Amino acid sequence: DDPPGCGTPGGSEPGPGPGPGPGPDPTAVPPDPPLAAGLFGWLAQDAPGAGDQPGPGPGDPTATPKGGVGANDEPAGSEDLIRGVQQQIREILDRQEITRDVQRGKLRVGLAQFNDRGSKLVDLTDDIQRVRTRVGSLKGGGHSRIDLGMRIVQTMFSQRDRNGRIVNDNSRVKILVILSDGLYCRRDLRLTGQAASEIKVVTMAAGRGADTRKLRQLTSEAQYALKLGDTMEFMHLYNAVLPIGRQVTLTALTVRDELAGNMALVPGSVQPPTVTITGQLLEWALPPPVRSPLTLTYQIQPQEAGLWPISAAASASWTDSEGMNGSAPFPNVEIDVIAPTPTPTNTSTPTDTPTPTPTFTPTPTDTPTATPTATPTPAPGYLPITYRLWPEPTPTATPCVPADQVVDIAVVIDTSNSMSDPTPGSAVRKIDAAIGAAKGLVNLLLPAGRLTQAQVTVIWFNGQSNAAIPLSGDRAAVLAALDSLPATQAGGTRIDLGLQKGREMLGATTRLTARQSLILVTDGEQEASQQPLVIAAADAIKAARTELFAIALGADADQVLLRQVATDAAHFVYAPGAEDLQAIYTEIGAVIPCR
Repeated sequence: DDPPGCGTPGGSEPGPGPGPGPGPDPTAVPPDPPLAAGLFGWLAQDAPGAGDQPGPGPGDPTATPKGGVGANDEPAGSEDLIRGVQQQIREILDRQEITRDVQRGKLRVGLAQFNDRGSKLVDLTDDIQRVRTRVGSLKGGGHSRIDLGMRIVQTMFSQRDRNGRIVNDNSRVKILVILSDGLYCRRDLRLTGQAASEIKVVTMAAGRGADTRKLRQLTSEAQYALKLGDTMEFMHLYNAVLPIGRQVTLTALTVRDELAGNMALVPGSVQPPTVTITGQLLEWALPPPVRSPLTLTYQIQPQEAGLWPISAAASASWTDSEGMNGSAPFPNVEIDVIAPTPTPTNTSTPTDTPTPTPTFTPTPTDTPTATPTATPTPAPGYLPITYRLWPEPTPTATPCVPADQVVDIAVVIDTSNSMSDPTPGSAVRKIDAAIGAAKGLVNLLLPAGRLTQAQVTVIWFNGQSNAAIPLSGDRAAVLAALDSLPATQAGGTRIDLGLQKGREMLGATTRLTARQSLILVTDGEQEASQQPLVIAAADAIKAARTELFAIALGADADQVLLRQVATDAAHFVYAPGAEDLQAIYTEIGAVIPCR
């Protein structure tokens, strides 16, 4: 809903707002050779302040429309809110990826503000420190005329030469980040709609009372709607989603590989066979289109035992579709050549010929005559007997079958946007790895075709949390719940909400004798001010005698926090990649029911 003063009955009608942005200029001049990167604009809701341009110049759309303050009586925010906005901007500017891209000339950053008017604080620049300093000039107050702020940003993104002519800059991705509470008039929102068609708009909701629905309407895509504190989510968008601009391809590629002198090429083994061989030198000249990935192979026959490099030198040189040339060496590869072991020949060992032993002829002796004895008569007798089983049987332990144990397990999975990133060393997305590993756990606890005593609930969390399925022994339903998780992805990493929902689902069980466990997997971190909420949620779970396993997926996960979350050190696990996660889930699934 609109805040007070947005065209209420009897109120003064606002004057016309700014019209559409400038169209193509027929006098536009071609740009300098473009850089494969983007522009970056900050638009923060703020009070008037002294900027690079202290007052509106001719044609600047900064004047307050007819109706004045009555057009929107919503104040811009408190000092705490402004501090949160300032901290968020600085956190992102301090990220290594941002600094790196600015230093390489791939990124320019600007800063603007809006309230009763729109003001440009810093034009697009590669001077990060200047932008960072100007962030400190933001002060709360004024009213939310976002349309005026958007017009300022459009002029910032419309680069002009010294003669005032618009310079085409279509090779760059244009990114606008809006930090606001969203409490502006929908009339003003409609006036800003055209900008979103050519600029990728990301919003970060500020304050508990932020109108997230309006902010989502501003974004270019639903996943671009974030909140203050979603630094990791924003960096995921920056690294993997937003900078998709012009595709650069290879138009020519030459690979040279000179074999070492003691390596002989096996004839006919080179693939692809379109190779020029000159002595020990192999050279592939690959015409366009050069496809990726590309594999070149050959076989060698080492001529000498020992540790030897395969190649004396190997490199690639190329030309891309931008006309840029490049080259790079291949890493040196060594092999340990083991000399063949000769097969020993058996030599017969001479043996001594035994000397015959003389045989003596026995002397005949008299055979004594046997004396007859009386045959005994049978009679009763007493014979004591003790029965004993020997050896004593060894007791055989009854094997533990996880599916036969009475257990309730909550699987709590991070579905923030960063879970779409690939796991290290593979093309498998983190969320797919988490789902696949969890399915292995379900197959262990709820095997197909038999009754079980185990129950599983699936919880997802990002900026919020919910249960995909409550405790259930229905294998098909639990697997379907896991498959539904990618559709829940959004911004935010509220680990505390995921833990709270997991505790709620486990607390709903009617099986008082069931052993309960919760398995948490996340790839991110929760902002520092909210970490006490995570610890409190974990402590409540552990106080209920529920085992709590915490799995850190990838290097960006907050391992320090997750170690505190887990029941103890043995319940914290670091999973660098997809295969590690699968093995961890399998081990946990076998251990939990059979302790």
